[in-house]
Amino acid sequence: MISILILTYEQPTALELCLESIVKNQYHKNQILIVENGYCEANKPIFEKYKEYIEVLPFEENVGMNRALNLGVCNVKYELVFIGHDDMVYPKHFDLKIDRKSTRLNSSHRCISYA
Repeated sequence: MISILILTYEQPTALELCLESIVKNQYHKNQILIVENGYCEANKPIFEKYKEYIEVLPFEENVGMNRALNLGVCNVKYELVFIGHDDMVYPKHFDLKIDRKSTRLNSSHRCISYA
């Protein structure tokens, strides 16, 4: 089980490409958490399109990357946290990361890995 944390700030086109690549990824994802660091009207249709896959934590104004990241990390549900900064992921991206990390982690640890 993994949580995928995405921070976004006024990048609707990049965010949609990111979500599309994550949803198409072959790994079964349990949580996709988006921290919207500042309200962006153009994100609304994207959030609607992917609503069955995502959770959104909105900030009305940009609060900075550190505060947004802290909010996201505090709201993840699972052991492994993969943080994507509005990037696209390649096929089997999460499978490969899980395989590499699983030999070094036990259930009492969290892993933060940037995409």
